[in-house]
Amino acid sequence: MPVKPLPHPDPLRIYCEFSRAAVEAGDFAAFLDQFALERLPHGPALRSYCNAFHFAVAGYDADPRELYEIPEVRAFYQAFRRAWPFWFFACDLEKPCLQAMTFCCLPSLQVCRRSGAASCRVQLQSRDLGAFLLDNFPGLNLLLDRAGMTEAENHQRSLQIAAYYRRDWKPWVGKSTPNTSA
Repeated sequence: MPVKPLPHPDPLRIYCEFSRAAVEAGDFAAFLDQFALERLPHGPALRSYCNAFHFAVAGYDADPRELYEIPEVRAFYQAFRRAWPFWFFACDLEKPCLQAMTFCCLPSLQVCRRSGAASCRVQLQSRDLGAFLLDNFPGLNLLLDRAGMTEAENHQRSLQIAAYYRRDWKPWVGKSTPNTSA
């Protein structure tokens, strides 16, 4: 069954960038002031938040490591996920930000680089990724229900999440869509 986007008459896009100072302080309070569960709308207004968020951290461009190799970024995203477990509902699946956020939350991963290569590969334990996926579906289901989305839409979003994690995002620099693996 092909994965199709959920319909949005006028897609909302919300860009959330956390400064290096906020990351290092573990401070996402300003985000929660606006988007904590008790502040989120219900019904059609919440529906527009599905697939609308793009998350980023700023201030690490000079660091040669990948974001998920930086302990402060890893700790920030781990705490952020515990405080706001709605990534599967909110993240824009056309961008690789959820992948980097996921890598930050996995307990063990290995970054493999070839000498002179611009990109790297990440090796992870499939059980760690499986546990991460299982931990994040309750937040997805909660917001899908709150948005009044149907079982068919829930199923479709779940398929989108599964397809997202099967993508090969290398290298995703300045491209409008990621490469997909067969």
